[in-house]
Amino acid sequence: MRKALQLSVSSIDPPVAHAGEREQWTVRLGGLALAAGARVKLLLSDIGSEASDWGPLQVHDEHEEGFVSACGPEGLVLGLKAPAWDEAGEIAVEITIGEPGLKKGEAIEIVLGDVTHGGRGLRAQTFTQERKAFRVFTATPRGKWKAAEPAPVLKVEGGPADRVHVIMPGTAQAGERFDALLRAEDHYGNRAGFYQGIIALHSEGGRAGLPEEVTVSPRDESSLAVRGMAPRGENLSFRVRAEDLRSGDRYLSNPALVLGEEDPYNLYWGVLDGRTELSDGVGTPEEYFQCLRDENRLDFGALGDPTADDETRQRGAKAVADANEPEKFVTLPGYGWEAVARKGDGDRSVLYLDDERRPCPSDGDQCPRPHDLFRLLHEGHLRRAIVVPRHTAWAGSPCDFTEHDPVHERLIGIYSAMGCSERSVLDGNALPMRPPGLPDGGEVTGVSLDAGEATEGVVQRALALGWRVGFIGGGDDRHGHPGDATKTGPEPFRYRDGLVGVWATELTRASIWDALWNRRTAASTGPRIVLRWQLGEHLMGTEVEARAEEGIMARRLINIEAHGQSRIVTVEIVRNNEVVHSERPGTHDAAVSWTDEEPFDDFALRPLSGRAPFAFYYVRVLQDDGEMAWASPIWLALAR
Repeated sequence: MRKALQLSVSSIDPPVAHAGEREQWTVRLGGLALAAGARVKLLLSDIGSEASDWGPLQVHDEHEEGFVSACGPEGLVLGLKAPAWDEAGEIAVEITIGEPGLKKGEAIEIVLGDVTHGGRGLRAQTFTQERKAFRVFTATPRGKWKAAEPAPVLKVEGGPADRVHVIMPGTAQAGERFDALLRAEDHYGNRAGFYQGIIALHSEGGRAGLPEEVTVSPRDESSLAVRGMAPRGENLSFRVRAEDLRSGDRYLSNPALVLGEEDPYNLYWGVLDGRTELSDGVGTPEEYFQCLRDENRLDFGALGDPTADDETRQRGAKAVADANEPEKFVTLPGYGWEAVARKGDGDRSVLYLDDERRPCPSDGDQCPRPHDLFRLLHEGHLRRAIVVPRHTAWAGSPCDFTEHDPVHERLIGIYSAMGCSERSVLDGNALPMRPPGLPDGGEVTGVSLDAGEATEGVVQRALALGWRVGFIGGGDDRHGHPGDATKTGPEPFRYRDGLVGVWATELTRASIWDALWNRRTAASTGPRIVLRWQLGEHLMGTEVEARAEEGIMARRLINIEAHGQSRIVTVEIVRNNEVVHSERPGTHDAAVSWTDEEPFDDFALRPLSGRAPFAFYYVRVLQDDGEMAWASPIWLALAR
C-alpha cells in the first residue's frame, strides 16, 4: 500500500458545522513542498459513497452561495476549479499551484463559502456526523492523485430544533411499564443541536400514568426518556401527545397496541440493510447499531454492507455480536449481495441466524450469480439463512425474477429510500423510483413517469409468478442514520428509511428469526403503523392448502387491524394484484372485516409451469400524510 504524504498543518475553522445550515469554513493545509503546476484537491464527499450532500461549490461569483477562495504565501499564484457533481461525481475543489511553488514550511488556506464580499456561505450536509473528514490529495502536473494525511476533520451537529418526535414501543402489556422517548429534531430529522423546554404529556386512548410535564435541558442533549404505565384493556391502541408549553406546538407519538393476555405476539421494529464505513456508507458499525437502539428506539437490526476482505468481515461480525442483547436489542448477522455479473440479477440482503456464518460475496468466483449464492446456502446454511431481494424495481440494479430460491427467499423489499417497488407508477405507485436530475413528482417533458423503474422488477410480478415472499421496508441507508426521518443521501435516495415490523413472541434473535422466516412481517415507509391481519384463523405470511379447510373455497373472512401515526385514508385488500375491497376510515384506528364470497376457481391463477392453481391476498394502508404500510400476503393453493 502506498504511504500517504504527511501534512504538518491540517485544520478546519470553525471545527463544527450544523446540518443544513450555511456557514463559512477555513481549511488550512501545510507541510508539503509542491512545485509550480502541482495540484491539490480537497474532497468534501466521502470516497466511494453517495451519502454526502454538501451544497455545490463554485469559484465564479463571490456574491453567491458556495463561493470558494484560496490564498497562500505572498506572491504565490493559485488557480481554482470546482467541477460540477455531474461532471466529477464528487464534491471537491481543486487548486493548481502557480509560480514560484509552495515550500515545505508554507501553508495554503481554502475558504469554503467565503462571505467576505457578500457571499451566502456554503450549505453543510443535511445529516449529522461525529467525524466528517475533508480528504486531501496532491498530484504532479500529469501525475495521479496521492492521499495526504491527516485529513482535516469537523463535527456536524444537528441544527436548530424544529419539532419533537415522540417514540413509543409497538406493543405493550396492560398495566406494565413502558419507556417513551422524546427527541427534539431539526428541520432535516436529525437530533437537534440544542433544545430546551417544558413539555406537557397527555395519553390518548387510555390512561398511561405519565408525568404531567417534563423539562428538557441542555444536559439531556435534546432527548429524554420518560416512563409510563400501559393502560388497562385489550386490543386497544394508545398514543402520547406532547405539547411544548413555550411554543404551543403539539406532537403525537406512534401508536402502541395494548395486547390481550392470549395474544402470543409482540410487535418489534427494525432495519436490516443499512451500510457503514465498512463499504460505501458513513460511520462505524458500532455507531450504526447505537443509532438504531438509542437514537430511534428500534428493536433489532442488521448490517447491509457488501463483504470485502476478512478484516472487514471480522470487524462487522464483532459489532453484530457485541450489540446483540436479548430482551433489549437484537442483531442479526448479514451482508449485502450485489449484482455484478448481469443486470437483472438484482441486489439482495442475506441474513443469518448464527454469528459464525461466512458470507458468499458476489464479487468473486464463488457466487457471481444468484444461483451460485443459492447453491452455497443449500450446502451449508439450510433454514439458517434468509435472502431478501431489495429495491427490485430500481432501474439501476433491477431484479427480473428469473432466478429464485423458494427455501431461502422468503421476504422481499417492497419499499426503500429509492422508492416503492410494489407496482409501477403507471399502475398507481405514489412513491416511484425517479431518474437522477428529475423532481420527486410530476411530469417532465420528454421523460416518462416510469423512466426510473424497471417494470419487470415490481413485487406484484414476483407474486403473480408464484413467489411466496413476505414484505419488509428498508433504506439502504448510507449516512449513518438508520431509522431516522432523514433522507438517506442524494439521488437516487429520494425518501426516508423504511422499517420492517415483525410479530414475534419475544425480543430474542431466535424469535425475531422465526417471525422473519414465517413472514409475520409488515413494511412501512418510515412511520410505525401497527398493521396485522388474518384470513379466517390464518395469520399473514401463511400458505394455506385450500382443499384441506372446509368452506374456504367458497368464502373467506378477512379481518384487518390498523393503527396509524396519522389518520388512515384507505385500507385496501389486494387479491392477485387487484384491489377487491377498500374502506376509507378517516381515523387513526381502523378495524376492517370483509368476506370474499367469489368462488376460488373463478379467480385462481394458473401458472404455466404445471404447478397447482393459487391465489394470494395482502393489505395496503395509506395515511393522510402520504406514508404507507403493507402487510405480508396469505396464499391459498390447491396442493398436488
